[in-house]
Amino acid sequence: MLGVPDTDIIEIPAGLSGGEVMDTLRDGHDYTWRVMVREPKLVAWGSVRHGNMPEIILVGRRMILADNEGNTERLRDLLDLLVRGKK
Repeated sequence: MLGVPDTDIIEIPAGLSGGEVMDTLRDGHDYTWRVMVREPKLVAWGSVRHGNMPEIILVGRRMILADNEGNTERLRDLLDLLVRGKK
């Protein structure tokens, strides 16, 4: 999608914040986050030490997945569950 092999973008659904996504991935998948900027637009980098989850760069309402090995749908499903859980 970005013209970079094995890279994809997921839009964060309305009703979810980047912070909620970061917290969920930290708690559920052991992501470690480094926040570069919070305002005016969140920019953060997340990675896991173990497992097959991709590195993620959050930029505003977008998640850029690096080295994607079929995790795009898995992460979209997770975001959908979070949105439905808030209703």
